[in-house]
Amino acid sequence: MKTKKTSNLLPFVPKLDSWEVEKCYQDYTEILPALLRHIDQAQESIDLSMYIFTLDDVGNQVLDSLKNAAKRGVKVRLIVDGIGSPNFTSGILKQLYLEHKVEVRIYKPTSLFFRNFFNHLMNLRIVKIIKSIRKMNHRNHQKIGIFDSQNMIIGSANLNSRFAAWRETMISVKGKDIQFVQKDFNYLWSRSSTLNAYHGGAYRKQSKLSPYLIINNLHMARTRVKMINKAKNNLKLISPYFIPPYYLLIPLLRAARRGVQVEILTSKKTDVWYIPWFSRRYFNLLIKNNIKIHEH
Repeated sequence: MKTKKTSNLLPFVPKLDSWEVEKCYQDYTEILPALLRHIDQAQESIDLSMYIFTLDDVGNQVLDSLKNAAKRGVKVRLIVDGIGSPNFTSGILKQLYLEHKVEVRIYKPTSLFFRNFFNHLMNLRIVKIIKSIRKMNHRNHQKIGIFDSQNMIIGSANLNSRFAAWRETMISVKGKDIQFVQKDFNYLWSRSSTLNAYHGGAYRKQSKLSPYLIINNLHMARTRVKMINKAKNNLKLISPYFIPPYYLLIPLLRAARRGVQVEILTSKKTDVWYIPWFSRRYFNLLIKNNIKIHEH
């Protein structure tokens, strides 16, 4: 039975080998114009998922473009994170939908967390209190834009002018495999919260995690391992938060031992102060195995 259930989900898993167009953008001087251009050129739909979307100089430029797109008949959906994007209050959500037809959903809004947390606390549900605290850090960290289900821009850049001086990278792609990222967005959309009919003050309860997301995440993890195992000459890995799980650490070490030149570029200083401290715990082991470490 288990094999049969899994096989029913596997057709949804992408092969990711048919991009028709690929283009890389470095830093906000290239990233922001590219994102605005994609929004302005969209004709049918725009699906945008952002961890941090701040209503400042950068964020307002994007929001104005989204409003204009909705005005010309494009269906606009925006997912922001409850912690990363606190600007999106109930009043903002209602205004964007009622006045501009821009539909916004919040992934795990803090109001839902505190409501559930204090409810468990008042009823002394210790196990549920612990689970609530653990789930608090389960965030939507995506930075993805999907346009007409045919073009996509994806990478590391949030929408916040404070990050304009940061080293960011976004890639725009076009191809049929975007449909699989579209499915991910649709499931995340179903799990995110909105205001009831955009009139009430309470957030609607989120739906449960789809088994498709679990299967797809497992597939992506296996794909990373497969790509590392296939490396023959060199392998370069860039990550601002380098805390590798063992399913990635072991293949990296094996690649270096079989003669692949492995180099890792990570951040010397990040917005999360303790990340570099955790990253450096792995440095001695990596260096002993002839893996080069670069800190930016």
